[in-house]
Amino acid sequence: MEKYCDPFAKRYTEQVLWTITGRCNFRCRFCCVNTPDSALDEMTHLEAIQAIDRMAKCGVRSLKISGGEPFVREDFWSLVDYALEKGMKIDKIYTNGWLLMDSVLDQFEQRGMKPEFCVGFDGVEKHDWMRGIKGAEQAARNALIRCCLRGFPTSVEMNIHRGNTDVLRETVDVLADLGVRKIICHEVRNNDMWKHYAAGNEMSTKEYVEAVLRYIPEYYADGMRVVVRFEGVVDLYKGTGEYRVIDYKNEGKKGYLGWYIGPDGQIVSWKRITDDMENVWKEGYLEKVRETCEQAKKRFTTCSA
Repeated sequence: MEKYCDPFAKRYTEQVLWTITGRCNFRCRFCCVNTPDSALDEMTHLEAIQAIDRMAKCGVRSLKISGGEPFVREDFWSLVDYALEKGMKIDKIYTNGWLLMDSVLDQFEQRGMKPEFCVGFDGVEKHDWMRGIKGAEQAARNALIRCCLRGFPTSVEMNIHRGNTDVLRETVDVLADLGVRKIICHEVRNNDMWKHYAAGNEMSTKEYVEAVLRYIPEYYADGMRVVVRFEGVVDLYKGTGEYRVIDYKNEGKKGYLGWYIGPDGQIVSWKRITDDMENVWKEGYLEKVRETCEQAKKRFTTCSA
């Protein structure tokens, strides 16, 4: 009997995160791509097509597309169509939401696609400051509402810093009301842009974990309305009271999330657990997070025999 043989059965990864441009319409204070000045710019159309060819030959089956802001790239739809032609799916698109209009959603639906849109949102009444554009928060809210009404899955990435921990609870509540399925929170990496524009809002990894510890009981008290991931710390699961602490002993060894292609075409892999996070865990914070989750779970959830 003939057996089906996958020619890429031993592939390293089926999915790639691709930053298709370094250009952007925002002036985010933390941007590691150095947009909108486009220090890393972007590949030419031909180079991008060749990159898709190479990914297809390597067995890549799905793409997550990021930027900069991916929708500022003039040949965006041409690249999407070519990736589809090569048998790839577009699973997720990272965007600031400013250009995510109904006409864009129409284009995806015409191609039979319903990718997840991950919209940046850095806190109620804090987002405009972080993103450097007046109206950024309202644009993000509008984009999330638009996607929800049309059945596109949504998630949010939130950068945690000293200036927005006080609105974390309110922000999660607002995003749950908007129909967001998952919120991914992470500390702001202390790159050159953030060092220059943080205005005193820099936060150490230990401060980040301590902010998470303060919030966990509030999450349970508010009814666990949406999945929340605190990158490198804990996953909190909607409605169930269940959680998963990120154990650096395991995640640090196998914590490579996959391959990333930068706007200049450079390929790198990246870790989920940073060295700073490993050091914090070694100080006993892993157990503190677990104990805090258990205490909140017992207090705010009920179990039936």
